[in-house]
Amino acid sequence: MIRYFRLVTEYLLNKKTFLILGLTTLIPVLLIGIFLRPMEELFVLSDLSLVKDVMSFFDIYWRTTGFNQSPLMTFVSLFVLLCMITVVVATVDRHMRIGDLKFRNPFRRINENFWVVFPILAILIIVKEVFDILALLFAYLWASVSAGVMAIALITVSYLLVYGLFCVVVALCIMWIPHTLNTGLSAPKTFSASIKLVRGKTFVIAIMVGLVALPIAVLNYFGIYLGGVLNMATSAITYFVLTIFLVTLMYVVYYDTTELEREDLNKVSIWHKTKVR
Repeated sequence: MIRYFRLVTEYLLNKKTFLILGLTTLIPVLLIGIFLRPMEELFVLSDLSLVKDVMSFFDIYWRTTGFNQSPLMTFVSLFVLLCMITVVVATVDRHMRIGDLKFRNPFRRINENFWVVFPILAILIIVKEVFDILALLFAYLWASVSAGVMAIALITVSYLLVYGLFCVVVALCIMWIPHTLNTGLSAPKTFSASIKLVRGKTFVIAIMVGLVALPIAVLNYFGIYLGGVLNMATSAITYFVLTIFLVTLMYVVYYDTTELEREDLNKVSIWHKTKVR
């Protein structure tokens, strides 16, 4: 685990790498942060009396979706999120594969990679939604049968267990995108192979994802509690951090597991034209 943390931080602490990925995600995350709330289910912990006495389960779930305010902009934001992740994936993929790191041709990268990345991300978004519903069901149950500190403790433990299991799912699928892009096969054909590649490292990767997600969750809790612009800001930070961290992690794990040579560790791109004297 320490090895992967070191490899990820070394990659992201490179000034040029961070600048390129930051430029790629800056404008999209500002839009996404306005309309999408990645951890809105945490509002239950900050408004337990409302959940217990006023809201039905459907009301609780509807509040977390974002569709209750602006369905159109929620769909637009989801599409922008998918496009942003696609560009980041293509950028990191090209950097590690041939050593070339540049902020250019985002629409071309979306065109070339979207239909490879989109089905996998769509499946993971649906799975995340299922886990959100499960977490909210537990929260609604504990809020209905208990109160005060006991209810908060039970809900917190439920959230940790449910999203801990989701981190395991993320770990199992961590190499699905890079394996699909590098083999040229379809996502259904690479699914089982990508899980086999990560065998033996699943829980280590899940812990890594959880250790990053936990402080992000605390940040989002305070954003939800304070509301307004601060909630939007914490959402934008969440999408920024998790996007660049998870994409970098998936490629670090992929290259380490498959023992392929990372060209980004060389100083010159393999496409760099040397001058002949």
